[in-house]
Amino acid sequence: MNRIAEVRETLVARAKIAEKLGRPALPEEIAEAFGLPKHKVEELLPTRSPRLSIKEKSVTAE
Repeated sequence: MNRIAEVRETLVARAKIAEKLGRPALPEEIAEAFGLPKHKVEELLPTRSPRLSIKEKSVTAE
């Protein structure tokens, strides 16, 4: 399976688990459902950095 397909399937699994549990899925839960080690799931999931507003960015830049 290519990397794009792995990422897509991991995201789908995350969404299904979150819907079932009513909360965001943990990497461990995704790994178990997907049959992958936790570190592989963490590698495949996109990372999200905290979003800052323009106002927050200008304050921290001063």
